[in-house]
Amino acid sequence: GDFFTDPLGGPYDLIIASSIMAYVQENKDIFLRRIYEALAPGGVVLCITEELEDDYSAPWDMVLGYLPQLLQGMPAGVLKGHVEQAAKAAGFCSIEKSEETLSCGKQTIYILRKER
Repeated sequence: GDFFTDPLGGPYDLIIASSIMAYVQENKDIFLRRIYEALAPGGVVLCITEELEDDYSAPWDMVLGYLPQLLQGMPAGVLKGHVEQAAKAAGFCSIEKSEETLSCGKQTIYILRKER
């Protein structure tokens, strides 16, 4: 489906957005707002994504994976802080964040909460 036009349904208590932010990066504000609107009051979004340094210098494992796109001048990866900014703009009242090394590399895990 299309995250930007198809109905998302809801209200949901939990939405898991794993490894999707790189695909909606140009429209992450719209995407997170739509996710926010699909949540029930008090609902939670678990968002798992990579976060690259602004100069694409780290984390090395994520940068290496995006190297073909970067060398072609295409936008690649999610830059540090962009998910948090978009979540605040979408209206999330609580944003928790941790960094973990998962099987696919270094990932940032966000827990985004909608006000009750």
